[in-house]
Amino acid sequence: MTGGPQVWRSSPRRFVPVLGVALGISTALAAPAGAVTVKSTQYGFSFSLPAKWTEIPLDSSDIGAIISQATKSDPSLENVLDQQAVQASKKGLKVFAVGPVSNGFFPNLNIGVTSTTGVPTGSAFISLMSAEVKVTLGEAGATQLKVTSPHLPLGQVVQVSYQVKLKEGSRAVAVHGLQFYAEHGTHLYVVTFSGTSLAGDQNTAHSVETTWHW
Repeated sequence: MTGGPQVWRSSPRRFVPVLGVALGISTALAAPAGAVTVKSTQYGFSFSLPAKWTEIPLDSSDIGAIISQATKSDPSLENVLDQQAVQASKKGLKVFAVGPVSNGFFPNLNIGVTSTTGVPTGSAFISLMSAEVKVTLGEAGATQLKVTSPHLPLGQVVQVSYQVKLKEGSRAVAVHGLQFYAEHGTHLYVVTFSGTSLAGDQNTAHSVETTWHW
């Protein structure tokens, strides 16, 4: 792509396989009672997970036990979740969380963080990323692409919703996805939701957006 740093043709691509959908909420609220709070001291953000969701700490020595607990209702899925966690770790994701399994698929949330060195800010960033994500996701086989730039508690973001077909064992699963691309300080934050139900993705995104704090 001409007129912008070529690094963005590769950076968004690292986060493409994990998907999501979200709402345009503009005000941060207090976390609901009993909510599980996810907090990154290193990157300076926190938010609350929906009920029955589990954070999978990718650098934890107890990750095996956490995955076993998350798949307690269906132990046959433990290997599936373990493989997802391995892939999330390889991609350098900073947050990885899953919801209750639905139709053999774990709805998930993940956050990737990378440097914005050499990248424009403000409206120039929005324009650049809006164009880049269309190309990157299109090349990855995503359909029903829709790109907007709403104001959320994260700030003004590039929001892209889409659908892809993923292989789950011997069957193809239509996964709805949405990603937020947000600049904050010297980093780009890519917040991604995915699931087989658009309504489910919206509920998850609502919980995260309305409790997000820098």
